[in-house]
Amino acid sequence: MEWKMIDLEERTDYDRKSGFYRYKLAIFNVNGSQHTLKISMSDFEADKTNALVAREVDKIASALGKKK
Repeated sequence: MEWKMIDLEERTDYDRKSGFYRYKLAIFNVNGSQHTLKISMSDFEADKTNALVAREVDKIASALGKKK
């Protein structure tokens, strides 16, 4: 499965229970279709972005019934 990172944007959302929180929004293409993934700031700062996106690509590939 072919994938490519397009952009990484910092965003802020609001949760009723915990209030405001920041995250990175990873925007990437998998075989020509665009997907997004929220990445916590702690995971981003621990340099786990590529591993998390690759794991999400694996999930998308298995849902489509295709191998990487």
